[in-house]
Amino acid sequence: WLVDLADKLGLGEHFSPTGSALDLAGIAAQLGGQVQRTPWGSYILKEAVYPLDYAHGNRRLGVLLGYHGHGVGFLDSSFDQLDLERLVFFDTETTGLGRGSGTYIFLMGLGYFTPAGFKISQYFLPDYTEELAMLSALCAALEEKDIFVSFNGKAFDLPLLETRLICQRLPQPPVPRMHIDLLHLARRLWRGCLASCSLASLEANILGLRRIDDVPGYLIPEYYFRYLESGDAVPLVPVLKHNRLDILSMVTLLGLILETLTEPEQLNDPAMTMRVAKHYRDLGDESRAAALYEQVIREAPSSYHAPWAMRTLAKIRKREGRWPAAVQLWRQLANNGGYLQLDALEELAKYYEHQAKDYLQAIGVVHEALEWIMRDPLRRSLHKASLAQWEHRLRRLERKLRSQRKGHAQGQEDAEDESPGGGGS
Repeated sequence: WLVDLADKLGLGEHFSPTGSALDLAGIAAQLGGQVQRTPWGSYILKEAVYPLDYAHGNRRLGVLLGYHGHGVGFLDSSFDQLDLERLVFFDTETTGLGRGSGTYIFLMGLGYFTPAGFKISQYFLPDYTEELAMLSALCAALEEKDIFVSFNGKAFDLPLLETRLICQRLPQPPVPRMHIDLLHLARRLWRGCLASCSLASLEANILGLRRIDDVPGYLIPEYYFRYLESGDAVPLVPVLKHNRLDILSMVTLLGLILETLTEPEQLNDPAMTMRVAKHYRDLGDESRAAALYEQVIREAPSSYHAPWAMRTLAKIRKREGRWPAAVQLWRQLANNGGYLQLDALEELAKYYEHQAKDYLQAIGVVHEALEWIMRDPLRRSLHKASLAQWEHRLRRLERKLRSQRKGHAQGQEDAEDESPGGGGS
């Protein structure tokens, strides 16, 4: 009803719920953007173009050009080729962290490659009454792209955009053919080696970037609320810069992730190689994962990660039915006296009992395990439950061995009875 009243008073699209007329041209000038008028109102658009050789931290924006048209199934098994012409990076700045109808998107940045370079278009909401205009323009821009790249966009940015569109009775945004959420990929690769996988942490520790005089994310809503009260947009200039830096960091982070996953042999870091191998295992590409585990075993045999690489590689070989390779790996683990020795001995005992049917060999492995446990009082305490299991396994194997020997002896007697001159009738 406020907008209807504004139309009757001749204020139209420039009416603000705060009771003052919006100086859209002045606000746009303060932000360095342009007023964009639509049949549903006005919004402010700020655009910036960065050359492809622009260095953001320790990487350049144009590194992604080398992956144009490449298959990116290693990001997610459902992904196909990376088409940079259809790709858009997006990031929002909002009035809160909730995803309900009370949270607004007051700034959304879209980044995409053009013949002139990497372009960032920022859509700014000058007032709540102009949301329909800004959202309509955003959806029109997104319709031209079907590969989305975000940082936690699957959980926050995109659901919030969908909520705002519902509130404005607008159609939902186009469903992307691919949505690459960099937060998920970053956690796969760097969780455990970084205290946090936030974008700021990745910038500082991985991308070689430290922001100076940046606006803390938790203060950004307060900046917008102050602008609504005062009409002064100058304090929002750092917020727009913060949004642009987020998008630029997503570009270089995606480039680094692609490089890491396509060229893991060049990492020279067994910890990272192990994480990449696990990523490929999760995607079902055990062949690529096995090659990386072999690389760790070969290049860093004395590292903490080598025994774990051997253990996982042995599991892969076991699933493949390549028993000699699996047995060799288990024997190596059993001989090195490390923390995975008992696990390896258990696998060997299972193999000799159920696959090779070599009960004598299996009994030898069980005795080896019992000796390892009993050798140290702490081990006896820690493995008290498994000690009983090993003893039970030993008794079972001894029964099987006696039965096997009895069967062999009976078989020999039968063979002698049936042979010529063997006493048979």
